[in-house]
Amino acid sequence: MANICDICLKQYTYDSFNSIIYGSADFAFRQIITYGCLCQLLKWAKAKKQSYNTAVGNTDDFPTDLSGMVYTVINKIHTFGASSSNASSIQLKSTLPAYCTMNRSVTRALTTGNVNCCLTAQCLYESSSPTLHIQTATERKRASRMNVFLRHSEQTDNTKRRKLRRKDSDYRQQEQTSNTIKRKSHRQDFEFRQQEQSSDSSRRKSRRLDSEYRQHELTTQREHNCGNTVQLVSRFRQLIQSGPIYVCTSCDQLFYKHSVQTANSIRSLALSGIDTVLLGKTSSDGHEYICHTCAKYVRQNKMFHCK
Repeated sequence: MANICDICLKQYTYDSFNSIIYGSADFAFRQIITYGCLCQLLKWAKAKKQSYNTAVGNTDDFPTDLSGMVYTVINKIHTFGASSSNASSIQLKSTLPAYCTMNRSVTRALTTGNVNCCLTAQCLYESSSPTLHIQTATERKRASRMNVFLRHSEQTDNTKRRKLRRKDSDYRQQEQTSNTIKRKSHRQDFEFRQQEQSSDSSRRKSRRLDSEYRQHELTTQREHNCGNTVQLVSRFRQLIQSGPIYVCTSCDQLFYKHSVQTANSIRSLALSGIDTVLLGKTSSDGHEYICHTCAKYVRQNKMFHCK
C-alpha cells in the first residue's frame, strides 16, 4: 500500500484503533475519516485478523472478518465525529464498500505524485445536501499541496524527473533554447535588465579582489583598445614571444604566458581538496602556474574541463 505522511503515521496508530474498540478513544479521532486514517485502519484490520488466526480462540466480542472489523471502527469514529464541522455537508454511506474496494480506493488515492492522505476518504461518504460542491481532480490536488510534507515530496519527484530527462541531449538542447528565448524576452523589460546588470557588476567586483583576475581583465581591455592592425600585430607578438613554455600544474598542458596565472592565487583560497588539483609542477622559470580554465573550475568546485 502507498506511503502516507508522518502526521498521519503518528496520529493513526494500531494502539489508537485498539482504544476505539475498547471504548477509550482519544479526542484526536473526533473528525471525518481521511485516506491516511483509512490506510492505517486497513493495515490494522489485516494484522488483527492474523492475530486471531494464530490465537486459540477469539474471546473478544468483535467481528473476525476484515470488512466487519473495519465497519465497526468506522462507525465508532463517525459517531465521535458527529459534531464535526463537516458533518452537516457529508454523511457516512448507508452501505459501506467491501474491504477490497476500500483498499483499491486508498491505493489509487495515495499513488506516487498524487498523495492525498490528509483529504476526506470520499469512498466512505456521500453528500447530505444536493447543493454540495464535489471537488474536481485539480481541486483535490491543490488541496493536498497545503500539506508541506506532500508538497516537498512532489518537488523532489519533479527534480529527479528533470535530471533524468536532461541526460537526453535533444531534451537538454530544447531546454537551453527555451531558456535563451525566455531570457531575451525578460531583457526587454527595463527593470529585469537593470537587475541583471547590477548582479553582474556585483559579481565582477567580488572577483576583482583577486589580483590575478584583475590583471587578466586589464590585459583583455588593452587588447580590445588596440586602435589599428599594427597595434594588434604588435600586441600578438608580445604575447607569444616567449612561446608556450608555461605548464599548468593541474592539467599538465603547455600554455602561453597570458593563458596562465600563478598557482598561489588559487592555493590562497583554501578550498577543500586543493592539494589534489595543484600537483606542484613548475615551469622553466621555477614558478608554479595554473591555466585559466582549470582555475575557473577549481573556484566553482567542479570537475575540471582540462582533465
